[in-house]
Amino acid sequence: MSKWDKGLAALVLAVSVLSLVFINVFAFSGAPDAVIIELDGREYAKYSLREINSSKSIEIKSKYGYNKIELFSDGVRVAESDCPDQTDVLQGKITKPNEVIVCLPHRLVIRMTGGSSGADAVAY
Repeated sequence: MSKWDKGLAALVLAVSVLSLVFINVFAFSGAPDAVIIELDGREYAKYSLREINSSKSIEIKSKYGYNKIELFSDGVRVAESDCPDQTDVLQGKITKPNEVIVCLPHRLVIRMTGGSSGADAVAY
């Protein structure tokens, strides 16, 4: 490996790290304002986090399975699920805009919305 190869590798590494920092600062910045729950590709419910004082539980029973979702004033988590892998439960609480919890066996998607109102927010 020549010195130019090492320099190029260092440059690619630096650009990658800076890109990750940029994405974390701008894509996941701000406070969340709402939670959108989608079931089988359709919006099931939308909750404003400003209206939740301490916590709220939602039970979703569909032909795909059972999920218990807990909403907090600062985030959301899946408390219980009868899916085999429990990935949605193990993910824990999400608290930042644009974070997502997905339960593929139950076709359930939970998204946090809010934060900055830049071009991506308008395009999304």
